[in-house]
Amino acid sequence: MKPAHRLLAVSLRVANETAYQEIRDALARDWWPFLKQALPGWLPLLIPNDPPWAADLCALPDVGGLLLTGGNDIGTQPLRDEAETAAFLAIRERGLPVLGVCRGAQLLCLLHGGTLAPADSSLHRACRHEVVCIQNWPGPSREVNSFHGYSPVLSSEGGLEESARSADGAIEAFRHHSQPVAGILWHPEREPIPQHADLALFERHFGSR
Repeated sequence: MKPAHRLLAVSLRVANETAYQEIRDALARDWWPFLKQALPGWLPLLIPNDPPWAADLCALPDVGGLLLTGGNDIGTQPLRDEAETAAFLAIRERGLPVLGVCRGAQLLCLLHGGTLAPADSSLHRACRHEVVCIQNWPGPSREVNSFHGYSPVLSSEGGLEESARSADGAIEAFRHHSQPVAGILWHPEREPIPQHADLALFERHFGSR
């Protein structure tokens, strides 16, 4: 029998809970209402920061895609870097879509041969700014939130193509020219009311697989 829901693999940030002296895998609650609206009929499958488990969970037959979330600069949590890389490879081996948000987009850039450049903190840290989208992808040019300290620098050989840029020239979105892989630097889940363009982006990218 065909399952009633598809599973969206969702990566988790590393959070250090000092009150209990515990290191935890965590996800902002903002994601729940956003995903319910963006992908009705899907259920989140939380991927722990354990590389073998990450790969095995992403190989489950009901998994239809991978969302790489924000938090933790690349390199500050090596186990997360390894787990998300393992998840990405398992998903792409099956030809399934991957979308990176903020840190997730930065990781996708690196996995496709790119690098990261420091972002101007006055323009990209805890603020809002305009983005200009190319050919209406990932939506119309508009104002977005911004919380990142690094911007992607795409490799000409990695297959990723710039899709949106901020006024200072920093890349704000990209997608692969032939594979269902894309990244955005803003946080759609942090908007008080989900933006239509972000909801449409998730629906288009993950579809009804």
